[in-house]
Amino acid sequence: MSVAHPFKLGDPICTGCRMPDDLDPRDFDLFEVWYRRWDSPETDNEAAHALWNQFWRTGHPVIAVAARDWHGPGQESPFPGPMAFTGVLAESDSSEAIVEGLRRGRVLMSGGPMIDFGLRAGDGREAGINETLAAPAATMRVGVERLEGPTQLRIFRSGERVHTTSIPGDGTYDYDGFADRPGWYGVELWRDDLPRCITNHVLLA
Repeated sequence: MSVAHPFKLGDPICTGCRMPDDLDPRDFDLFEVWYRRWDSPETDNEAAHALWNQFWRTGHPVIAVAARDWHGPGQESPFPGPMAFTGVLAESDSSEAIVEGLRRGRVLMSGGPMIDFGLRAGDGREAGINETLAAPAATMRVGVERLEGPTQLRIFRSGERVHTTSIPGDGTYDYDGFADRPGWYGVELWRDDLPRCITNHVLLA
């Protein structure tokens, strides 16, 4: 079960388009954080991003997704581009494997670049997106592909940004000192003040 465009304009402009304020997060699995263009005037992706993190803070690990919501030529923008797709880490491209990847929360949102993100303990154990690593601290491993040039990397701990740096291009980057306590960790790529890729979380327990 997925919630689409939670902060799109509602009645009387678009009946049934906006998420009810009292919707219980226990009633759905996926939540659309990146809807069409991030800075579109018809929606509020920043509010959706904040609410997604609030769900996690209150014990509801809802998985974030992105979508274009095709209704006509206005949604036919190219990829890479300003509109995002949902990327699913799956065993194959079969519909069954993709649904299983969604069910497991192995998901990122991207307008082009891709992120392979995980945590690695000192003894070599690793956890990827929507997996849990039991360790007192961990190294963050961020592999990036398809960058469009120098890009801002943002690191988040339990919904709060703890580090921002610029990366020059594709590659694998390791970061120590940020995954230093229990919490849920994520990374985002930003360019020209707009997101290019947002991961779901890796848990450190």
